[in-house]
Amino acid sequence: GVRGFAVGIGQGIAGAVVKPIVGAGTAISDVSSGFAAVLATGPSRRRKNQRHRRTRPPRLLFGELREVRRYSSVEAELQNYLGWEFVHSVCEILPLVRNDSASVVLLLFRDRAAIAEVLAAVQTSKT
Repeated sequence: GVRGFAVGIGQGIAGAVVKPIVGAGTAISDVSSGFAAVLATGPSRRRKNQRHRRTRPPRLLFGELREVRRYSSVEAELQNYLGWEFVHSVCEILPLVRNDSASVVLLLFRDRAAIAEVLAAVQTSKT
């Protein structure tokens, strides 16, 4: 009745005052977190950035079932150069010629074969 109506009006007025204050507090918190992330320097920021950098190309997964094998830099570079669309169903990779600057490999697929030359990636040393 009238009592429920009065309680509802009171809750509505209280909500109309409290919700914007809570929203402003949340906005200030989010903005200050953003500033802190942008302005952060030192070891904590370097560690955070290093977590997201790759140290090597992702490994090649073999066959339709995406079999995981021991990491090979030649296979990873092959995938990097040719693209996943070309090598996604490769079953086997056989090295034919290998030297310091390049490798020639035979790619065996279920229904075809291909020969590819993979240039060696330039390695940089960390100091």
